[in-house]
Amino acid sequence: MTVTLLVPFLILSASLHLALGFLSLNRRFPYSRYAFMVLSSIAVYQLGYSLEILSPELQEKLFWSKVQYIGIPLILLSLSFFVTGFSNIDRKPFPVYAKILWIIPVSVTLLRWTDEWHGLVYSSVRLIEWQGHDLLDIEPGPVYWFQICMHYFNSLFSSFLMFRFLKKSTGDLLKGSILLTAMTLLPFLGLFAYVFRIGPVDPSPFTLALAGPLFARALFQLRLFSISPVARDTVLETLETGVLVLDKKHKITDFNRAWESMLPSAPKYLLGSSIDLVMPELSGLLSNHDNSNKPASTIKISGRHFDLAVNTLPNGTGKTIAFYETTQRKELEKRLRYLSFHDALTGLYNRAFFNEELDRARKSRSFPVGFLVIDLNGLKSVNDSKGHAAGDILIQKAAEAIRAPLRSHELVARTGGDEFQVMIPNCTESALAAIQERICTDLCSSAVSASCGAAIAVSEDEIPDALALADARMYEDKNRGREIPEVRL
Repeated sequence: MTVTLLVPFLILSASLHLALGFLSLNRRFPYSRYAFMVLSSIAVYQLGYSLEILSPELQEKLFWSKVQYIGIPLILLSLSFFVTGFSNIDRKPFPVYAKILWIIPVSVTLLRWTDEWHGLVYSSVRLIEWQGHDLLDIEPGPVYWFQICMHYFNSLFSSFLMFRFLKKSTGDLLKGSILLTAMTLLPFLGLFAYVFRIGPVDPSPFTLALAGPLFARALFQLRLFSISPVARDTVLETLETGVLVLDKKHKITDFNRAWESMLPSAPKYLLGSSIDLVMPELSGLLSNHDNSNKPASTIKISGRHFDLAVNTLPNGTGKTIAFYETTQRKELEKRLRYLSFHDALTGLYNRAFFNEELDRARKSRSFPVGFLVIDLNGLKSVNDSKGHAAGDILIQKAAEAIRAPLRSHELVARTGGDEFQVMIPNCTESALAAIQERICTDLCSSAVSASCGAAIAVSEDEIPDALALADARMYEDKNRGREIPEVRL
């Protein structure tokens, strides 16, 4: 087989690697950019080597050898970064100093493109004839040997990480990890053959022609990248319902944008992360769900409410969780609960809530319980003469004056149009008289005229009688006559 017959194979392989590189990009897995760099760098290397073989002149061959150096220094370093990220179970970000390593391939590439001035990469070059073709033969310089050492280190380092990761892998993860481990060893073998000059043709581009598809097959097997049907992206990504997919160890294997938006500050590393770290509140829910698609529980994330539906995947391979947002419904329910127990005009509790608190007071040990019944004087006259807006102001002023001296556990409610009732647990007669006096003083200072009656219940059975007595005393106070207030709008 002549050298030129190898060129179409390399060009086809370069095209395949470039296509696989773009397909491997996936926003969910931050290390996918290193997979892209691995595959696209192989493509540049193979394309440059093909054109080097086809070029007839030494200068042209040297130019295409320089083009190869845009990809060569990046291949194994990118692979090391990818494998490091993939095998990093805790998904911790790379240390800052690791980024300094990118200086090495950039420097090697620059030195190769300026090699005519210093000869640090190729100390000398010449053409040799093989099977009727002129091939480039080089004498390595110090930077070249440094680069070879770096390649060996990166290849062995990647293989070491993958062999260690294999021990923890099972199922599809194990199959994909085996392929990835084999891929890390192939460049090592290609470099070995080239350094020891087994033949005049550089075997590395052909070794990588096998390593690249093997790498891509591993990505398919591991399901890390969006090399998936369009239907999946179309349906899953457009759902307003958040969808999360976990493996049997509760590690994240997939999710859609709706779920990602639920995180208050989305971690950079999601795929492969344990859900216990990303959403610790889910841990107990996942172990206790009933394997149905009915809401298993509710959860609150960053102020938003969600119902969860958890399903177990076939053969117990994992779980899917659907997050149905119920924030608006919860807010509406909260608003309805508020309105059902509060007076809209004053914000005080209403009669329904007051009656519920009476039932609770009967079962509590907060006796004696003091009661105040307060009724505004002249509200009808104010409504008739000044309008209902003036009457509303009168009611609001009264509510503020009655609420002001009371503590948080002392209840005040608007139980009628112009009637208020107060319930004070653990109250003595002297304390009740002091509160009554304070409220009357505050009402007068607010230009509100009101009648008030008070009574105390020392047991559950006395509560109805105490309320009736307080009501009767309020009417006695009203019959003594009060001045109708002047209300200013």
